[in-house]
Amino acid sequence: MHHSSHLYMTNYLTSAPQNMQTIYQHPWYTALVEQGNTTTSEFQSKPKQSKEEIGLKYIDELHVAYLAGIFDGEGCLYNNGGNDSWSITLIMTDLDVVQDFAAFVKANVRDFNPTSSKDHYKQSWQCAQGKRSEIFRIVCSFYPYLCARRRAKCDLFLKWYADKTGKRYD
Repeated sequence: MHHSSHLYMTNYLTSAPQNMQTIYQHPWYTALVEQGNTTTSEFQSKPKQSKEEIGLKYIDELHVAYLAGIFDGEGCLYNNGGNDSWSITLIMTDLDVVQDFAAFVKANVRDFNPTSSKDHYKQSWQCAQGKRSEIFRIVCSFYPYLCARRRAKCDLFLKWYADKTGKRYD
């Protein structure tokens, strides 16, 4: 019994994966971090906006990682080619999960049952965000937690966003 406990405990990695540091060096993630940093004098000055508006809201990174996982598995980031815009959406049958996701992406939840769906299908729910600045915030928050395929899609959005806002994308 003692040996199996020891074997079980030694199967875990004790150091961070090598690629973990490179994840956080993505230029848009770095820009988002810099955007959140303030100097002491800026922090001490009395803001004219509410705390939430200027980004001083507490963010639980585990919750962000959880939502990124939901997005990675069930969400969609796509270009609406005809009108040169992007959307981020989530469609699921779990209302509570969609509501949680919608709160983070600042979107409304609506019922989603295409006319082609069968009567025995479960009720589906959808939330969608199409505001480019919000999609930028979401992509930057989720990026470190996404798989390579989703990151590639996010990179396409970030290049488009840089083009639209006159910023550099390296």
